[in-house]
Amino acid sequence: MGMILIAFPAGRQKMADRIGELLISRGFRDTLFVKTGSEALRKMSRLAGGILICSRQLPDMHYTELLDYMPPHFEMLLLDGGPPGRQMYADNIVILQMPVKVHELIETVRIMDRAGAAHRAERFLSESGRNRDPRDENYIRNAKEVLRYRRHMSEEEAHRYLQKTSMDSGRSLAETAQMVLLMAVME
Repeated sequence: MGMILIAFPAGRQKMADRIGELLISRGFRDTLFVKTGSEALRKMSRLAGGILICSRQLPDMHYTELLDYMPPHFEMLLLDGGPPGRQMYADNIVILQMPVKVHELIETVRIMDRAGAAHRAERFLSESGRNRDPRDENYIRNAKEVLRYRRHMSEEEAHRYLQKTSMDSGRSLAETAQMVLLMAVME
């Protein structure tokens, strides 16, 4: 199950609290509340994936700006005013018109969570080396060597470190390896 971020401006905090209570009562325990788009983006950059539930306008940005900067391992559930009915636009956004029925909200979040979990599993399998670019393999191999010599890790420990850091940050193994190499150059 991915993380669920709920982003509503301060004036709509009661709605955010109610949505959070509903989700937690239905088993979605990993739920965080944020009040601005920039706070949501900071949280998302540190997480492996999930769903952002938000309103059309946050204090610091419109949902379209947030969508532009949102990491690809997150999806947006936009709760919008207007006539009822679900509409899908892009790959990573679902729009529910308000007012929304409780069962429709919960079922939509469940579907999005399952789809996100399948996507994360697919990404993990593709990164396990089967379809990896030779350049990415080289980054990973070099990052392991850096970790072995600078942090005195075994090859297995270095690989596990890269995997865990990759999963925690929501980045690919190759991107994580590049970050390790960049940090080594900067030291």
